Amino acid sequence: MGRSQYPINLTDVQWRRFEPHIPGAKPGVRLGSADVREVVNAIPDVGRNGVTWWALPHDLLA
Repeated sequence: MGRSQYPINLTDVQWRRFEPHIPGAKPGVRLGSADVREVVNAIPDVGRNGVTWWALPHDLLA
């Protein structure tokens, strides 16, 4: 991961356990350029703060 680490981010061990449970893209769906792990790491921030983009980690939006 090339971005800054935040205390709430999944560790590598947690990510290895979590990643197999993420479904793949459906046929015909174009995936964006976002790293799935970064998106998963942002979910607790959205849950804790609501959908306030300004509260997400600043480098996720870059």
